[in-house]
This record gives sequence, C-alpha cells and structure tokens, in this order.
Amino acid sequence: MVSEFSNGESLLDNLRVGKTFFLLILDSTAYYEKELLTRQNRAYRAEFDLMRQSERQTSVLRHDMKNHLAVLREYAAQGKLQELERYLDAFGQKLIRPGLIQQVIQILIVF
Repeated sequence: MVSEFSNGESLLDNLRVGKTFFLLILDSTAYYEKELLTRQNRAYRAEFDLMRQSERQTSVLRHDMKNHLAVLREYAAQGKLQELERYLDAFGQKLIRPGLIQQVIQILIVF
C-alpha cells in the first residue's frame, strides 16, 4: 500500500496548495476589513457634514435672535409699546410657520 504522502513531491504540492488557500483567506480578510473601514469613514464623514450644517444653522439662528433682541430693547428703551407689541406679534407669527419650530427643536437637540 502506497501512502499519498510517500512521495516528496505530493507533500510539497499539498503544502503549496495549503499555503495558497491560507494566503487567499488572508487577502480576503484584508479586503473586507478595508471595505468596512471605507464604509465607516463615509458614515463618519456624512455625520460630520450633518453636524457642520447644523452648526451653521444654529449660528444663523443666534445671529437672527441677537438682532431681534436689539430691536425689542430699542422699542422698550424708547417706550414704543405699540411697536414692541406689533413686532412681538409678527415674530410670533414667524415661529408658527410650518416646520420652523421642528427645525429649531432639531438644532437644539443636536447641540
């Protein structure tokens, strides 16, 4: 009875095949790890871009609020109560605009 490994060449051939499969598995693992990292980086970049956009919106909102407060203070300092009341009413109507309240809440939640 002749063993499959009695021949030196068969053993070497089997080792070469084993090595090839091992290298393929390593290469495949590296590929999928790289692909996973690429996808994670894209997701992080998208999240970062969303945060940056939200920060810009918050900055605009703060700027607008400072301007509104300046107008309100000026009306109050001059005793122009009717103008103050009209301004507050107009400002309140702007806040009722559909979607604005949700947008402000979303900005506040993010920060």
